[in-house]
Amino acid sequence: DGEIQVVVANADLPKVESWYKLYREDLLKKGMTDVPAMKKMSMDNYMQTGQQTESEYIDTASPELKAANAKYEGEQKGRIEQQIEAAEHNAMRQESSTAYLRYINDPSYIPVSI
Repeated sequence: DGEIQVVVANADLPKVESWYKLYREDLLKKGMTDVPAMKKMSMDNYMQTGQQTESEYIDTASPELKAANAKYEGEQKGRIEQQIEAAEHNAMRQESSTAYLRYINDPSYIPVSI
C-alpha cells in the first residue's frame, strides 16, 4: 500500500509526531503535494490488520488460480479423497498402526479417556 509502519513506544510518540510534522513540512516546501498525515494505531489494531477470513484469503488469489480452482468448486470428493479420508479416520483405531504407535511411544503424550 506504499505506507511505512513504525512501532514507537507511547512515551516517544510526541517526539515522533513532531519529527514527522517537520519532515512533512520540508516535503511540502519542496513541492510535493500528496504527503499524507501521520496515522496512529494501537498495537491491538495493528495485530488485527493481518487477520483474514477464509473468503478474504481466497480473494487474494490470482485470476489464473481462481479460474483453475473454479472447475472443482461444488464437486463431490473423488475416490482418492474418500480413501485418504477413510484411512486417516481409521489410522488411530488400530493399535498396530504407525500413527497410534507414534503417540503411545511419545513421552509427552498423555492418554485421556472420557
